[in-house]
Amino acid sequence: MRQSNIELLRIVSMFFIVLEHVLIMGTEFFSAPMGNQLYVANTIIGFTYIGVNCFILITGYFGADFSWKRLINLYLVCCFYELVGFVVAYYHGDVECTTTAIGYIIFPLSRSNTWFIRCYVILLFLLPIINLGLEQLNKRNFLYVLLLLTLLNLYFGWFQKQENYNAIGYNPSQMIYLYVIGQYLNRFVDWQSIKKRKFHLIISWILLSLLWGIIQNLSTNYHIPHWNGWAYNNPIVLSASIIFFAYFLCLDIPYSKIINSLGVAMLGVFLIHMNRYLGNYIYGFVNSIVYYPTIAQSIIYQICILIGVSVGVYFMSYIIEIPRWIINDRDCQRRQRPSRWFPFFCGTDGKRFLQPHAYRPRRPQGARP
Repeated sequence: MRQSNIELLRIVSMFFIVLEHVLIMGTEFFSAPMGNQLYVANTIIGFTYIGVNCFILITGYFGADFSWKRLINLYLVCCFYELVGFVVAYYHGDVECTTTAIGYIIFPLSRSNTWFIRCYVILLFLLPIINLGLEQLNKRNFLYVLLLLTLLNLYFGWFQKQENYNAIGYNPSQMIYLYVIGQYLNRFVDWQSIKKRKFHLIISWILLSLLWGIIQNLSTNYHIPHWNGWAYNNPIVLSASIIFFAYFLCLDIPYSKIINSLGVAMLGVFLIHMNRYLGNYIYGFVNSIVYYPTIAQSIIYQICILIGVSVGVYFMSYIIEIPRWIINDRDCQRRQRPSRWFPFFCGTDGKRFLQPHAYRPRRPQGARP
């Protein structure tokens, strides 16, 4: 059964990712001269840069197994959004029907516009070996493996910046590392005792995020040896990600149909705003609004616009996801069971209507939520 606290973490993490990308690719804050815009942007990124790490930690915590069904589902979803983006761009005359454009649609995983999808597919293929190895470890040996991976990722990767390993965290090595961390948190951490200190967790995350922003702002004026704030394996980013994940894991949120249904749409949100065609329209729209003469005079107005657009991407993605859910709902009518994707669209009698029902989707023990 999907846990609403984890689904809420998915929603918040994806909001962080969208806001971060809108801020970086939809504005000129990071290319502007030193000033309030750059300092504010770095401070915001300090809070939002944990989003990607949190998603991989979720996968690691609940575990995942390779299956062709999982891979085919991911392939079809990516195909769908590549096709939607191509049709919109072709309609506006921004792209031609070439073999390259068709190749993006036919091979959406290996030719994805985002590193995350490409690396996630590699992680899926490696999961049987990873899981088999981790299952044989007791706590002591597991901790030894985790410390070894930490040394390799942080010292040889982030600190020494060795490109052939994991210099910035945009590769399968980072995903494997976070997956192993998630598994350790699941198997060997006493969460009942940690729940009593939830307040300490959120305060620690805030302080680490502010620390990242301060150091990043200082690095724009002064050279800080070995500092790379934009790496996902940055020790501060990594620590903040784990703490933020732990905070949501400790939350006691009752089952919520709304939260769980929104959580299902997060992959669609990611694929839409990172689409090679739709993303350009989104970021161009953001740029035109943020630098509108009246709005450009106040950085507060600009930040509000960025937050509003990020929320708008959520709703737009949710609307685009509905046709896929309806197709799945027709299949659930044929099998006379509730829809596993969008419970609001399928009643207990198999008829489609916008009413919630008492169905609680169940997953096998150990499956990823």
